[in-house]
Amino acid sequence: MGNRPSTYELIARAFDFVHDLNEGGGETDDDFDSALADFIEDSDDKIAALRTVIARFDAEEKVLADEIKRLQDRKKSISNRKTTLKSSALKLVQAALMLPNAPIDRKNDRRLNFDTYSVSVSVSRAVTIEDPEAFIARNKGTNMVRVSETINKTAVKSALSKGTVVGASLIDNQSLRWS
Repeated sequence: MGNRPSTYELIARAFDFVHDLNEGGGETDDDFDSALADFIEDSDDKIAALRTVIARFDAEEKVLADEIKRLQDRKKSISNRKTTLKSSALKLVQAALMLPNAPIDRKNDRRLNFDTYSVSVSVSRAVTIEDPEAFIARNKGTNMVRVSETINKTAVKSALSKGTVVGASLIDNQSLRWS
């Protein structure tokens, strides 16, 4: 099997064939027909090769998607276990702070000092919203509610099918379907 032309070379040859046909008024000769047959065979080989590579990429994409899901699930599991362990550690430290003779820091009554480490309980505040929809309705227009605007492309497409929409247009996309 000889050196096959690149995809770019095949595309350029296709344009050359169209140009030659236009220049010759649609007439062809044996040389043109032979070259066209070679082009069609080369294109068939190239498309088949591209299809094989695309299929391999599809398979790799699926494997990677499955691996990403597995890793995300593992990350969530580890995160949940870490949260459970932190909660257990907090309860244990809180219990130890209530015991007499606990190694409590003299300057900070929320801190335990051990031989190899120290641990303290810190307090922070977090906001919790009981009913987010009601909160938003009551506080819309204040700095407590952010509004993000996004374009509803489905609605724009529907409006474009009925007429023109300033600033929007429909474009045709082409894709391959293998069978």
